[in-house]
Amino acid sequence: MSFIDSALGRHKVLISQFKDGDTHIEIPDLGVLPPKVIIYHRLYPQQNERLIELLLMLDLLEGHEVSIFTPYLPYSRQDSRLTENECLSSDAICKLLAKAGCKRLYTLDCHFIKYSNEITKYGMRIISIQARDYLLDFVPPDATLIAPDAGAAHLANNNYLDKKRHDFYADLTIRQRDIMQMTSSHITYVTPKVVIVDDMIATGGTILEAIKLLKTNEIIKEIYVIATHGFFLDNSYERISPLVKKIITTDSVADGLVSVDTIYEDEKAKWYGNRDSNSESSR
Repeated sequence: MSFIDSALGRHKVLISQFKDGDTHIEIPDLGVLPPKVIIYHRLYPQQNERLIELLLMLDLLEGHEVSIFTPYLPYSRQDSRLTENECLSSDAICKLLAKAGCKRLYTLDCHFIKYSNEITKYGMRIISIQARDYLLDFVPPDATLIAPDAGAAHLANNNYLDKKRHDFYADLTIRQRDIMQMTSSHITYVTPKVVIVDDMIATGGTILEAIKLLKTNEIIKEIYVIATHGFFLDNSYERISPLVKKIITTDSVADGLVSVDTIYEDEKAKWYGNRDSNSESSR
């Protein structure tokens, strides 16, 4: 579902395809839209097709001050180069959206934004909305938060496991993303109930290694897993689920207990409330 949101309410976006596969976009209320609008558009699954749809919407809304809300920003994981000859895809996507007319991009737990709520790329403000507190409503309040690696430490008050991956060219028989070692050297405290918190679960390798390590601690009796984006590739949900008490995600990329529509409505009220201060992302 995609739509245009404004101070006047919601406006339909009609998305269809020509017989040759090209995308057709129409906004019936285009002529009556106010100057400031928000595009609500999911970019996953079928991210490449969805990105084209979004670029066509932005072109159609030329002359408006356009913000975008998308629950998951595809290509955001590709925020560093392993070799100098590969594309920095996260930057490329942000550049495309900015040059197409997006002024503000709102997304949930953006992978390349860690300890601040927002950054600016190519003149476009990117605001990362943290879903953690919505997810925590489904776990015991006395549980300890633990991040599975340093990259998610900001979600667990810097209480995190230490993960080391293989070097890129260390061994041609080993993939660079394979985990070589995981330790608890940065865990400051645990309780009988712990929550592993991360921004996303892709193939589940990091989460599985974290569970394996935490189960060696005799203090820990229950393990919960929460993540904003639950891809669960390679049947990872089936491999993780029997090992933990509960898995909680949003429905940003697949089915989940927390609705991103609820988060959107909560955040939208703040954006409109802060328009006069020129700081829609203040929270």
